[in-house]
Amino acid sequence: MKCKYCGANLQLTDAVCPYCGKPNLRAERYTKDKQYYEQDYAETSQKVKRVWKLSYDWMTRGITLVVLGILVFGLLFVTFLADDHSYYKKQDAAVANFTSVSEQMDQYLAAGKYEQYFAYCKSYNLTGWTAGPFLPWQPQTKCIEIERFIKEHLNGYLAADSIYEQNDHLETIGGLLPEFYDTDSLCAVAKDVIDCEKTETDLRNIQKDLELSLKVCFGLTDEELAELPTMTDEEALLLLEEKHER
Repeated sequence: MKCKYCGANLQLTDAVCPYCGKPNLRAERYTKDKQYYEQDYAETSQKVKRVWKLSYDWMTRGITLVVLGILVFGLLFVTFLADDHSYYKKQDAAVANFTSVSEQMDQYLAAGKYEQYFAYCKSYNLTGWTAGPFLPWQPQTKCIEIERFIKEHLNGYLAADSIYEQNDHLETIGGLLPEFYDTDSLCAVAKDVIDCEKTETDLRNIQKDLELSLKVCFGLTDEELAELPTMTDEEALLLLEEKHER
């Protein structure tokens, strides 16, 4: 490249001609373009780095979440298998010791210790038993389970702070009573294997146990208690509400 003023040879980086001192216009333009492109490159480089860092952070978080999800799922699955194994292991233990376990169940029933009976059955996971050697006790177990629900709501009724809470508990009790007295439904699954006389006696004793609580709580007469087994849920609720208002 030559100087347009004196014709001397110039370098692109020479801002002025070293011979005549005139400005090198092409060098000036080159310098400006170089600065522009260097600045543009630096800004683009920073943007790329920021985008890459953001993508890397999200990718790292994503991988971390996936790994954590797999670990949590694996832990839950192992826990489920362990619980499931433990559940059936307890039932197997009850079956292996059928004579002693069933005798203890009958002792609790005969003594009217229904809470202890239910807790004992639950310790062997027999409360949901629908087949096998303990099926003959299913009616009593279901009946006691319903009685426990009713007594929970009786306690809730007595401890309620408002009429609305009391009414909620009364409605639940009224709805559970027909189910509690429905012997046919209680015995439906086990009807072919139960000792009818023993089962009927056990169920009646459980019913008397609840009736004592209802008598104390609501002041029901013997005549009213005798009518409860044939009442619908609406009739039972109406009776309890009448006693409540008194």
